[in-house]
Amino acid sequence: MNLATNRARVRSDPARVSAAAMVARVRDLGYEVPLQQAGCC
Repeated sequence: MNLATNRARVRSDPARVSAAAMVARVRDLGYEVPLQQAGCC
């Protein structure tokens, strides 16, 4: 998490979690997810 730019970079194993599930969880936590940069959904 870079607080100066208000961005986070996340790595994941697509065999264990989908990008859509990660986006949903981040939103559940109250954060916005710019989908054009998320590479999914």
